[in-house]
Amino acid sequence: MDIRKIYLKKDIDDALNLAFKTFIKCNSEDCNAQGVAYISDFLKNKETVNKLDFYAAFVKGKIVGMIAFGYNPLHISLFFVEENYQGLKIGNKLFNFAIQNIKEKYIWVKSSTLAVKFYEKLGFVVVDSPEIKNGLKSTLMKYEFLG
Repeated sequence: MDIRKIYLKKDIDDALNLAFKTFIKCNSEDCNAQGVAYISDFLKNKETVNKLDFYAAFVKGKIVGMIAFGYNPLHISLFFVEENYQGLKIGNKLFNFAIQNIKEKYIWVKSSTLAVKFYEKLGFVVVDSPEIKNGLKSTLMKYEFLG
């Protein structure tokens, strides 16, 4: 497996496609039709997407996991591992690689219900009760860099 920051339009498009496909398969309990439309619009919004930093995990040249960070404040905008590759620690490795050069004190994420336990294993803590916004149910979580 190879993990790296990605810049090429093709790689970013592949990462966005993986994000949408995985979202549809794995987040049905946390969203409705409005939520699916919101995510679809977000992923198609080039102005928003161009402000994100993308990292991807590759297996045999294929993207199998991706994470994208937004700023002000630093937050995880997208974090998905292809369903067939989940449970293989790819998400852990991807997260740890991506945060190596972060200078911020915190990382924020609005986690799906399914991913709360995963984020807790990474060191995130729940800071607010679940909310529903734009057709999506999420839980606000925070990661604090120590030291």
